[in-house]
Amino acid sequence: MDVTEDNGMVEKLTLKDRNILVLLRTFFCEKLGANPPGVDWEIAEKIKDEVIAEVRAASDGSTFTWQDVRNAIGKVLLSRLTIDENTSDGFHTFKELYRYRMLYNAAFFNQLAKDGKIEVVKSWKHHDGELCFGGGWFIVMANLPTGQISNHYEAADWDYFGDVPVAETAPEWDGHSAEEAADRLARYNRKTQEITQ
Repeated sequence: MDVTEDNGMVEKLTLKDRNILVLLRTFFCEKLGANPPGVDWEIAEKIKDEVIAEVRAASDGSTFTWQDVRNAIGKVLLSRLTIDENTSDGFHTFKELYRYRMLYNAAFFNQLAKDGKIEVVKSWKHHDGELCFGGGWFIVMANLPTGQISNHYEAADWDYFGDVPVAETAPEWDGHSAEEAADRLARYNRKTQEITQ
């Protein structure tokens, strides 16, 4: 069986279970590479019935397109997906990566505090006096020459930021996003490298 696209038109295929299985396998090869190592090919068989039901619901019931199958596969796989702190990219779990991030940030913020050239504080409260996330969390904030950066951490991590001065409330948040904070850090790093060269 061949699924072809011609000038944006997708060939309509008769809905047959074996065709769905072939398309499932094709989908996995396309997304993961030809014969990817570690892939359980039985997954296609396991989700086949759910995908067929989704394809039928999304199409006219007797014919379908490759896009109908792709959409159905995505919907079925997402419904089975569990993302938690143990989710891994194959090298690290989210839990490990968040711990690394916290420790790197603690080292950075502690050094800023020791240097004394940049305002950096930690607080259990946001600038409005409310406890961070209702309690059990604190915020660490620095006003770099390139702009404000901040992160929240669980109470258990408080002592890792031992050199950072404690404030009754954090400075007012300037509305920065995670992406903006990352850009500010990148510019700060470039600026610091220029000064030391």
